[in-house]
Amino acid sequence: MRLVRVVLILAVALLMVCPVLAQEKKKGGRRGPQSGADRVKMLLEGLTLTDEQKTKIADVNKDFDAKVAEARKKSDGILTDDQKKARADAEKAAKEAGKSEREVRAAGREALKITDEQKSKLAAAMKDAFGLDRQRVEKVLEALTPEQQEQVKKKIEEGKKKREGKKKDQ
Repeated sequence: MRLVRVVLILAVALLMVCPVLAQEKKKGGRRGPQSGADRVKMLLEGLTLTDEQKTKIADVNKDFDAKVAEARKKSDGILTDDQKKARADAEKAAKEAGKSEREVRAAGREALKITDEQKSKLAAAMKDAFGLDRQRVEKVLEALTPEQQEQVKKKIEEGKKKREGKKKDQ
C-alpha cells in the first residue's frame, strides 16, 4: 500500500516535470501544451507492454482525453476575447524582442490583467486539470506489473532530480 502511495506521488511529480524534460530546443517557436496521453507515453517509454496493457492504457487515455476536453471547454470561457488578444500580442512582441520563453510567458500574463474572480476560477480549473492528470496516472499504473511500476518510479525520481538541478542553476 505504501509503495503504491509513493508511486502515485512520484507520478504526479513527473507529470509536472514531463513537459520540461520533453521540451525540445526549437528556434523561434513555442511548443503547445502536451496532452496527458503524451505524458503517459513518456512515462511508459522503454517498458515492454503486453497487448492487454496497451489496450487498457489506450482506453484510459481515450476516457481521460474526453474529460480533459470538457474541462478545457469550461476554462476557455474564463478569459475574455480582449484578454486573449492582449496576451497573444504581448507574447508576440516579447518573442520578436528575442526574450526567453519564461519572459515571453511572463509578458503574456502581465497583459491579461485578470480580475480576482477570474484568478479564482482559473485556479479551480488548474486544480481540476491536475486532478484529472493524477487520476489518469493512477489508472495507467493499475495496468502495470509491480516491476513496471518500479521502473516508472525510477523515471520519476530521475526527472525530479533533473528538475531540482535546473532550479539550482537558475
